[in-house]
Parts: sequence; structure tokens; C-alpha cells
Amino acid sequence: MRTKLELMRAFLSAENLGSNGNDLKMVLLNMRKLIYEADDILTDCQIRGEYRNMMDHQPATGDSHLAYPWRSKGLINGGYEAYQNKRYFPGAQDYDPSEPIGLQNDIKKIKNWLFTDQRHRQFGIVGMGGLGKTTIAQEIFNDRDVIKYFDETIWVPVSNNFSTERIMRVMLKQLGEEGSRFDEGCLLRKIREKLGTKKSLIVMDDVWRMETKFWSSLCNKHSIYIIISRNEAVIKLMGVDNSRIHRPRLLDEEESWSLFCKFAFDRSNGKCPNNHLEKEGREILHKCKGLPLAIKTIGALLAPKLDSLTEWNKIHQDFLKLAEEENNSIMPSLQLSYDELPTHLKQCLLCFSIYPEDIEIDTTRLDPPYPISSGRTYETRAADTCRVGI
Repeated sequence: MRTKLELMRAFLSAENLGSNGNDLKMVLLNMRKLIYEADDILTDCQIRGEYRNMMDHQPATGDSHLAYPWRSKGLINGGYEAYQNKRYFPGAQDYDPSEPIGLQNDIKKIKNWLFTDQRHRQFGIVGMGGLGKTTIAQEIFNDRDVIKYFDETIWVPVSNNFSTERIMRVMLKQLGEEGSRFDEGCLLRKIREKLGTKKSLIVMDDVWRMETKFWSSLCNKHSIYIIISRNEAVIKLMGVDNSRIHRPRLLDEEESWSLFCKFAFDRSNGKCPNNHLEKEGREILHKCKGLPLAIKTIGALLAPKLDSLTEWNKIHQDFLKLAEEENNSIMPSLQLSYDELPTHLKQCLLCFSIYPEDIEIDTTRLDPPYPISSGRTYETRAADTCRVGI
């Protein structure tokens, strides 16, 4: 490695490099290969070191689970039990069962529509990104009364990559049948057979566009649909009456503060420990403009820095600068969260970016092929699959 680096340095310092484009391309190509090779070598050393360290602290046994502690029987069974006790659905965000702040009236209103409105079969939730549309739908979808009321509940992530075939496969899988062997016509027929006359709730999340012919073929008189979109015209095109479109509002000042405290001060049970942090926090919230996603993201970013007012002030200034440039609060909060990640976690996000949006992937493909030392944490998903939404 040292030899290669010295040769590369010598070549880069050559006087005629700037005048020859082909030479420059070759240098960059070789440098890229060198970086990949260095990364492979260092990763291999790290893996071997962690493996030896773990084995030095394990009792002598032939149990293969000790080599991969996250796959131990107790952990897997415990995760499965947790999965059984908590309804799982593919969604753009993880479901948070805690009390939603500022959304109680929204949830109550839509639940009332579902239970009492006999004339309408389709309901809409519309609004800008980060407003809490999916959170409202998740709360309803996981509500005990809703679960009891419907025979079937299906959550369909639609997203910008609209595909009728993918939508139908997702629906059929949640109805208990793998649809990989069916063509598009068979998929629709199978879904109709499975739904039959059952009273079903079907949530279509993050709809950007919809083919009206497909939609009219999919809908039936026994099912109720909740359609979530940023575009009100799309929801109306899908047949939702204007009186049955819910438009979530922005959080007010105190609701924003309550939500912020829940994330920023989780170590102190949501209580702000001092007046300095509260002053700084409320100034940050002013730029969030009542958007729940921005508030939760910036609050979670500040949570580990609870002991440093200097760090809070730095993030505050960076956030203000980015918010002015972007003229919104969502992208700056996400940008700062990404910037604060350690390098190895940034690489993890880049790995996810190779997958198409909302694709379902097997968690076994995400398991690291080597043991993790006790100094790190590794969290498995309880369900068999997880959904990527970058």
C-alpha cells in the first residue's frame, strides 16, 4: 500500500499532468481502484480483529449462534413475539405508538367518518410533505376499534414510482398469498376473490398519480379507502368527495414545543432541564413553522447534545442559515441530521440508495456477514422484511 501511494504521489506531481487529459483520467481511475483496495484491506483487518476479540470472550462451545449473537434463538423468538403483538405494515415511516401531539382531533374526525358515513367509500388526507398525513393514517390503521370493525386491513405504499402490478402484488401478499407467479390480470382477479364481500380498509399512502381505469377496476362496494397525497387533484380524480378530504393543519406554538420536548429531552422524560435550552429551542422551533417532521428531526438531532449549550447554538445557527436558503424547514433539518452522522452510518444510507423507492427487501440481506463486537449495537427488524423509503 505504501509503495502504491508513493508512486501515485510521484505521478500526480509530474509537471506535464495538467496538459494531458488522458493522463489525468488514468490517474483518477487508478486512484479510485487504490481507494477501493485500501478500503477492502482495512475492512478485512477490522472484521478479523472484531472476530478474534469476540471469540476470546466466548466460552468453549460448538453453538454456532455464538458466532452470530443477533441470530440467537432467544433474540429471534423475542423479536417474533414483538412482531405478533404489534401490527406490522409496510410504510414510509416506522409506526410510533406513543400519543400523537396535535393530531387527536384529526384522528377522531376520520374515525367517525369510517364508522358512521354510509354514503362515502373513499376518504382523503391531503397536505404538504412533513405535515403528519401518514402519521394520522397509521394511528387509524392501528386503532383497536378499527381493527375490530374491519375484516381485512391493507396498507399500500404507492409513491412516485407508480406501478399497478407492484400495488397488486403488495395487496395480495398482505391478503396471505404470494403473487409472484401471477400476471397482472390474474393478480386483480385474485385480489377480488380474496376480498370478496369482506368489510375491508385499504390505505393508499403517498399517491402521486393514479390510472383511473385501474382504480375503478380495483374498487369494490365492500371496501373503504383512505387515500393520502400531497396533490388534492389526484385525490379528487380517484373519486373522493370534497367534503371527505381532510387537510391537516400546522401545529401551534405549544403543540410544537410539546412535540419538540418529546424528542429533544427524551433523557429527562420530555422535560426541559433549564431556561437556556428552552430559549434556544423555542427560537429553533420558530423556523420549523409548525411542521411535525421538521420538529421531530431537529429535536432528535439535539437530544444527544443536551449537556452542551454551545452545540445547541451551533446547530441553531446552521439551521437558520439553511432554512433561509431553502425557504422551508424540512430539508435543512434532514440535511443537518445527515451531516451529524458518523462516516460509517452515512455509508449505510448510501447502500440503501441503490434500492428503488418503497421496494421490499429481505432483512437477511442486511445482516452483516461477520460478528459485531460488544462495543457496537446491532438492531434487527422484528418482521421478515423491511421497506426502503429514501
